[in-house]
Amino acid sequence: MEIIERLKQIEGIKLLYVCEAGSRAYGLHNEESDYNIRFIYSMPLHSYLNLFGQKEEMEIQEEHFDIVGWDIKKVLRTVSKSQTNLYEWLASPVVYYEDSGFLPIRKCLLEKGFSLRTLALHYISMARNNYKKIINRENIGVKSCLWVLKPLLMAKWILEKNELPPVNYKDLIQLRTSIKNKLEKLIVLRKNNIRQVPFTRDLEYFIEQEMDLGMKKIISLEENERLTEDSLNQMFIQMVSSGWNRMEQQVPEMGKDVILLMKSISNNQYYYAKAYVLGSGRFTINGKVFVQNIITNSYEPVAWLYIEEPSKDFMDSVFVKEK
Repeated sequence: MEIIERLKQIEGIKLLYVCEAGSRAYGLHNEESDYNIRFIYSMPLHSYLNLFGQKEEMEIQEEHFDIVGWDIKKVLRTVSKSQTNLYEWLASPVVYYEDSGFLPIRKCLLEKGFSLRTLALHYISMARNNYKKIINRENIGVKSCLWVLKPLLMAKWILEKNELPPVNYKDLIQLRTSIKNKLEKLIVLRKNNIRQVPFTRDLEYFIEQEMDLGMKKIISLEENERLTEDSLNQMFIQMVSSGWNRMEQQVPEMGKDVILLMKSISNNQYYYAKAYVLGSGRFTINGKVFVQNIITNSYEPVAWLYIEEPSKDFMDSVFVKEK
């Protein structure tokens, strides 16, 4: 897609992931459906040292295209809240682009980033809110009805299978329900752009019953193992240091003080260290000489966090962790 190449050309970001959200990801699109494109990006290391922070979201509106991007920092922070929208981005069956370095991160986030209980609760709440818009009507919009049933089925999947649900409707309707045939017909109607259907009693009963049963089941659902905040922070460091200001891409001037991001060989943790550049690819940390691009028995130099003429206060601050 041309839009992917345009996203790659946005100055100052590294594109990590681009997917489809909304009706095309759900398998419910028709000829009138727009493209709901979502992307994830990272920025240069120095952007994350901005005293007043940086913008963590981008929006691009064009005819037939609704495009929203999130900075990786916002993504990882939002994962800890188990937000449904972000889950559906990461689990989207329609992926337009993915950086090879982001693939293992995304898989890890899907495996251990989201709380099943929180997702189920969010989905039932979403279904309940959408249901309020169609209750007590003789005829309802096909799309409105499907937008009640989708989160309800996703919650049902979690509660019955104790696993993350698929995003595509075709997979969701494999669940055993009393209205499977009606669900299949609704999908066909939506794809053929039929707008209205009667709101039958069996459909109303199914929605209300599943909402009530779901809330009761959530209480007994055990919490799954999840990533800690420290693990998410390590992911953040890994992503923003990968491909930005790598050791081979930027060499600070001789006689300069810099901050160096180091990766421990023993435990794969990341540390900040104050370094002094000697020149010819050499630098010192606490009086010990290191050579650029050479991995020692203890640490691998990862990236410079170069600050021109850093103040003593900054170099001695809590942001610099000497190891």
